[in-house]
Amino acid sequence: MLSRYDLLDTYRDIGKTSDVRFLTVIRHCAAENTTPDYDRTLSSLGREQAGQLRAWACDPDALGAFGPTTCVVSAAARTRETYALGLAGTPFVRSLEFSELIYNGVRDVTAHDLVRVLHDIDPVSESLSVIAHNPSVMDLAFALVDQESVDTLNSFEVGTAMVFEIHRDRPLELGTNRLVATFHQERVSN
Repeated sequence: MLSRYDLLDTYRDIGKTSDVRFLTVIRHCAAENTTPDYDRTLSSLGREQAGQLRAWACDPDALGAFGPTTCVVSAAARTRETYALGLAGTPFVRSLEFSELIYNGVRDVTAHDLVRVLHDIDPVSESLSVIAHNPSVMDLAFALVDQESVDTLNSFEVGTAMVFEIHRDRPLELGTNRLVATFHQERVSN
């Protein structure tokens, strides 16, 4: 399994100097178990996870190496809060869009649905990021990767960020991208 340090030296400056850019797929941080689902906010653990996400996003030797991004965020409260506490105001995000279309509490959101929304906001010249929900983010991860990277995917826990290499100057394509880094939250008991 890749960790936040695997391959990072190889990729730190590549987005600025070559024919690749990156797509970072983030599963929202841990949320309270309340209803209605759309209004669920982050738990105390989720707020801690968002703090770790922020530290990675501000670190040019960690997730920050893969920005700046155009970011699309599900409009649900827990994804908006993950963005606000984890990424807002960091150098990792250049521009932001919220989308009702990628909230999967009303309907099943597929990998193809996420890709359509990403295509709508994609400047095709810089990296992208998305904050959404499972199972959509895991489905997207499997749909994105090339055959070599499939074996590196195993789970998509809350607060996790996976970074995929995508082509610069071309729209996002499925099945052709390489997983280059994964940022996992430390396991914390409640």
